Amino acid sequence: MTLSPSIQAALENHRPGYSLPACLYNDKSVFQNDIDNFLMPGWIYACHQSELDSVGSYVLLEVAGESVIVVRATEEKIQAHMNVCRHRGSRVCLEKQGATRKFVCPYHSWVYGLDGALMVSREMPSNFDQSEHGLKPVQLSIVQGLVFINFDSRAIPLDEVAKPVESSLAFYQIEDAKVAYQQTWNVEANWKLALENFMECYHCAPAHPEYARGHSLKLPGRISQKLYPPFNSRCQELGIPYESVWSKDSVDPLLGIYHHRQPLLDGYVTGTEDGKPVAPLLGKMPGYDGGAADIALGLFCYGLIYADHVVIYSFLPIDEQSTDMKIVWLVRGDAEEGRDYDINRLSWLWRVTTDADKTIILNNQLGVNSRFYEPGPYSEMEEYTQFFVDWYVESLKRG
Repeated sequence: MTLSPSIQAALENHRPGYSLPACLYNDKSVFQNDIDNFLMPGWIYACHQSELDSVGSYVLLEVAGESVIVVRATEEKIQAHMNVCRHRGSRVCLEKQGATRKFVCPYHSWVYGLDGALMVSREMPSNFDQSEHGLKPVQLSIVQGLVFINFDSRAIPLDEVAKPVESSLAFYQIEDAKVAYQQTWNVEANWKLALENFMECYHCAPAHPEYARGHSLKLPGRISQKLYPPFNSRCQELGIPYESVWSKDSVDPLLGIYHHRQPLLDGYVTGTEDGKPVAPLLGKMPGYDGGAADIALGLFCYGLIYADHVVIYSFLPIDEQSTDMKIVWLVRGDAEEGRDYDINRLSWLWRVTTDADKTIILNNQLGVNSRFYEPGPYSEMEEYTQFFVDWYVESLKRG
């Protein structure tokens, strides 16, 4: 897609280290370009494999007007298909989650197997070839039990990209975890504003007092760095991975996989209201190290791995001023609700934080929409946001 001369001019005039021109946050053609060049070739979180616990169980992923069926086709294999009938284009699967032995289009009753193959096509000519009309496949990749899809069949499989970080992530045995709770927030703002907000903690102290009480990211780097030597030594003694590890494609956020364990503040051993344990220890964790692993899984998915639970945060662009922010809380697979964990305690911190973020990001979009808005400079605590914005601009310029 060719961008308008005014948008091209805005790109050329962008100052590195400054936020983006307004048109890149609210123009429909820019959003469509974003979908084509960033979402479609990017890896998108779909579900945890525990949500597909038996053959025929499925979930739907809805993003930017597209619908994908993610299904356990066999005991060993999870597959993804476009939710578009090969007859006249109807949505085939209408329920967001469920279990089935086959997919039947509600329009004309074409029947598809769990593998997407067309099995029944009523009243079609004798020369009609069913084998050429299966549901269109979507590339799928699983990283430590986290299921991702990619609309680009040529994309490098995410599990291949993740290999340099594999041993760090494997320590927590996320593949053996289960979903304890999940919730989606829709914010009336461009996906880049939502992502930029997540990438920096300059706003954490004034906007998120609940989060800031326990997380060292609220502090300027020169202060928080003092917490790392004793924390790193503690992790080393306990055998817990703590190093900053990037995948080989870290220069490209579309593919970047990242792991780094950081200290929480004194008195906090996990991400709860009071900092006290909330669920059984994960994986190989020998105890509470007083830290949390910060992870990135491509451009649209991030998370925190505490000693006793995981928080997965994914971003789904809807339109130029609408984004879904989905959070999934994972606990050890054998943990029992009501005995080993309480959902309200487990989810409290990030529910409160995301409620506040929704308001913050909306206000940001409203301000950007003003005719008086002009890009402003980033602080030292917005380093990764600045990296993302500069990368985004250069990506647009390259076409």
